[in-house]
Amino acid sequence: MVQESENTSIQAPDHPKPAEVFPWQEAILWMLLLGLLFLVGYSTTNRWAADQLATLSLHSAWDAHIPFLAWTIVPYLSLNLMFPCTFFAFHETRALRRHAARIAVAQMTCFIIFALLPSHNVRIAPETDGVMGLLFAQLRAFEQPYNMFPSLHAAVLLLVWSAVLPLLAPRSLTRSIWHGWC
Repeated sequence: MVQESENTSIQAPDHPKPAEVFPWQEAILWMLLLGLLFLVGYSTTNRWAADQLATLSLHSAWDAHIPFLAWTIVPYLSLNLMFPCTFFAFHETRALRRHAARIAVAQMTCFIIFALLPSHNVRIAPETDGVMGLLFAQLRAFEQPYNMFPSLHAAVLLLVWSAVLPLLAPRSLTRSIWHGWC
């Protein structure tokens, strides 16, 4: 029989916390809610800007010197695929919620500015044909030449880019490709 001294006490062995189960349902819910917020907010502020008698244009002379490259529609539209995937890039509920909150704040900030300072694009993109032409037609069906400032696309892309970075090994080819694509 083992005798215990007065200074020692019997403690339960440390039990590690169970690994957090990935919140699939919550990720799907955030993806759908924030996707819906984008669709409703963006289309509403587009209609609002179109109905205004005067809108802001940030177009300047140097814009004419920026070449039109039709292939850039591919990485631009790829955000539509990357955005929903990022909600499944987190191992913890807290990180998922933080990402969702950041997306919501970015969207709401842009929508408020779109409503207060409606802007439009005066530069007309050249007509394109083939696959790129089809992609531009899809873009133009939803995105009117309003809501140019601030760039909601750039704000969301920055959040998507930063959400995926921790999943990629430092100094890897995959990480370099991710940087270049975004």
